Amino acid sequence: MDAFAAPCAQATYDTYIVSGFTCTVGDQTYSNFSFASSVVGNADKPLAADITVSPDDQAPAGSFGLQFSTAAISVLGNNLDPAEKVDVTLDFTVTSDSLIDDALLVIAGSANGVTNSVSVGETLTGTGTPSKTLSAFLPGQPDDHVTFDPTHTVGVLKDAIAFSISGFASLSAIRQDFSEVQVPVPEPATLGLLGMGLLGVGLVRRRRSRRVSQAS
Repeated sequence: MDAFAAPCAQATYDTYIVSGFTCTVGDQTYSNFSFASSVVGNADKPLAADITVSPDDQAPAGSFGLQFSTAAISVLGNNLDPAEKVDVTLDFTVTSDSLIDDALLVIAGSANGVTNSVSVGETLTGTGTPSKTLSAFLPGQPDDHVTFDPTHTVGVLKDAIAFSISGFASLSAIRQDFSEVQVPVPEPATLGLLGMGLLGVGLVRRRRSRRVSQAS
């Protein structure tokens, strides 16, 4: 982990994709950001500057992560062929001196009507074979969670899509959090028993030393 990386701050995504950029949230370091986008139909093509990144202040206890404001991933279908579609890929690497053992994906947005949808599919590398995947979509399932063997480094590839034949579909936010392996802390009673045990060992050793001295 890069000990000299600055904390991740709220900024547009074009700031994050600068070569060599790294930042931290908690004890996790985020780096190797990239961006690509494409459209079908008359939809507006999002730029990296249209997406805002910030630390996720809603991360569960013991987790850290980023939040992406993605309102630019929006389409308005006009019932013409082809259907309107916006497709954006975001990827980055997260590393930590602690071991990471799970990932949480949460999305927010709007998709009105049966012909409209927003979704985020995600592939995690460095998490074993085969790679772990997550999927969240609206309407339907706005979040997904996966656990994996503890690792110090996870590669993240997101594919965010807004699709509409007739009506409006917009992906407004993506939250991405990673939890770390929790090391159990002994309870006070356990610590007390451990202390008594060590004291007992010390007394036995002291008695043995006295016996040896008296015998000599």
